[in-house]
Amino acid sequence: MKWLHNFALCLLPCGFLYYCYGLYAGAGLSGWLMRWQIESRGTLLEGFWEAFAFFVLIVLPLIVVTKTEKRTVQLRPDTLRPMGIFFSVTVGLTLLAGFGIWKGWNGPDLNAKPRLVAVESAAVEQEAGMVRLVGQGQGRYMLSYVGVWSLGSGATAKRGSNTRSLLPVTPIVWKAEEPVRFLIASRSTPTPTGILQKNALPAYLQTLIEKKGIRLADPYYVVDNDAYLASKGEWDAIAAIAGFFAFIFWILFFAIFWPFVDLRNRVRLLLRP
Repeated sequence: MKWLHNFALCLLPCGFLYYCYGLYAGAGLSGWLMRWQIESRGTLLEGFWEAFAFFVLIVLPLIVVTKTEKRTVQLRPDTLRPMGIFFSVTVGLTLLAGFGIWKGWNGPDLNAKPRLVAVESAAVEQEAGMVRLVGQGQGRYMLSYVGVWSLGSGATAKRGSNTRSLLPVTPIVWKAEEPVRFLIASRSTPTPTGILQKNALPAYLQTLIEKKGIRLADPYYVVDNDAYLASKGEWDAIAAIAGFFAFIFWILFFAIFWPFVDLRNRVRLLLRP
């Protein structure tokens, strides 16, 4: 099983970086699965595929490494390898949680008075913040799907769903081959007021809206009706999820690796030329 152990060791750091990329960009394994579900079912399980990707890319290789590692109280260089990888993933989750907290804390002011943005005369570069968009909604090119969420299980479970939509907004005189600079993202009926963000679509939604026949401008802007979720909520969720797993991983790190050898001896062996 040596090959399986080595394969899992290589997969673990690569899987962690790939997961972070997918979480940030809406791409990777989770992004592909979300796009597949929207295209095939017209629905999206909120948060499920992100958790699934985390299990496949991080937790599963970690379990394989732990199960196939022959631990011993004797200090050997090969005992440091799984500990170092486990420690790196744990620190990475901690940094990811900190990054999420920082992004949420430094988001735009959601209580600011919305400024008026007319699509006809809007400048190419727009400042992020609360806006009221004026333009022509292109309903025939609107992307719609149902977001499904579930909390808990059994009798205490709470479930719900709502329609998610992405509506291109253009000048009144517009041709289908012309690029679209503004879109409205909504969790109900699209309204013109929301938080404006630059190039804010995750990769899977960008691909789906382009399949509807829309060519996005560079840059493009998304006005999200749910200002909190768009600007702070997702980062707060990332901070909470990454922080939770970081806490668990720190406990596992000390439970699995700390009792076997003295930390000072480990550090001295690492620094040995």
